[in-house]
Amino acid sequence: MPKSTPQPPVFGLMAAIALFLIPEACIARVANSDCCSSICGDVEIRNPFRLTTQPSMCGDHRFELECDRKNRTSLLMKYGRFNVRNITYGTRVTYSNIGSQVQNITYESYTMQAIDANLSKDDNCSLPRSSFGVDDFCTVPYSLGYPSQMMFLVNCKRPMKSSSYINASRCSTSSSHPPASYFYFLDGETPATKFDESCTIDALVPIMVKNISGMSTSDIYQNLLLVFEIDSSGLQYCYEKERPFQLMLESLQYALQTYADSFVHFLFNGPHVFQNTYYAPDSTSVLCVGVTGGVILARYLLGICCLLALVAYKWRRRHLSADDTIENFLKCQGDLMPIRYSFRQLKQMSSAFKEKLGVGGYGSV
Repeated sequence: MPKSTPQPPVFGLMAAIALFLIPEACIARVANSDCCSSICGDVEIRNPFRLTTQPSMCGDHRFELECDRKNRTSLLMKYGRFNVRNITYGTRVTYSNIGSQVQNITYESYTMQAIDANLSKDDNCSLPRSSFGVDDFCTVPYSLGYPSQMMFLVNCKRPMKSSSYINASRCSTSSSHPPASYFYFLDGETPATKFDESCTIDALVPIMVKNISGMSTSDIYQNLLLVFEIDSSGLQYCYEKERPFQLMLESLQYALQTYADSFVHFLFNGPHVFQNTYYAPDSTSVLCVGVTGGVILARYLLGICCLLALVAYKWRRRHLSADDTIENFLKCQGDLMPIRYSFRQLKQMSSAFKEKLGVGGYGSV
């Protein structure tokens, strides 16, 4: 008696198909676990942050940092560069109501302290010329902490006497050598009517205060140490946007779990839809998938058998119909029908087989 070959488990087969369809998620998890943390200056860089010198499989490219020759960690953005002073890695626990159940959902949160790379401790004339702007949160997933705002760095051709214009220069100047241009800070909510015609905007500078009105130059520079906050819960939308197929699979999984609980409840307790199902029990899923899969498999096998029978019947009927058509054609065309002669008739026509009647494909007749 031949041995039966072992069949792979249903869930193992489904997992293999999922791994084949969406391999990037599993590969990324394995790859990130193999990437060790790096140190640049006093800053520890680990997942999801990465350095440009690390392999492409490490970290998230949206959190890419640079380590220059002076061993300084910097964040290069579209409108400027910021030197990173520190990165804090932490977690945040939130509570979410799913139906009548309360679930604890843990998100990873990160805090980065950075300062404009144009500012130098040794140069009092340096100005914050890097702007901070986020065109797409999914591409640049950074947000300023609270309180914060954007202020204008303006370059004027003549000195301003309005109190709204806060002197941005820390250089010592003499009356005999006036500067060629004058730099000022303006609050980010300054209306366009208060901008002088001789001034142009150099940068939109972030600052960790709600309003700079009434602040001195030194106070402003003391608040230029920025705090960037990254919350992974806000990135969930970006991951769903980038991986629509994976989102579809997750939605399908949730729908199947809800269906599984509802189906099992219907078998034993009557109709009811579980609205609060988030994680269905394994036994429930096995029973539901087994029953549903058996019904679907039986229907498919029956359909395949019927289809094969129909194809065989059509083919046989077409073959017999072709033979009947040929015979009917020969019967209708009497000239083409072969004529049979007896031995006596052939002997008379050929004068006792002395005269040749004709020549055919197989010789003389």
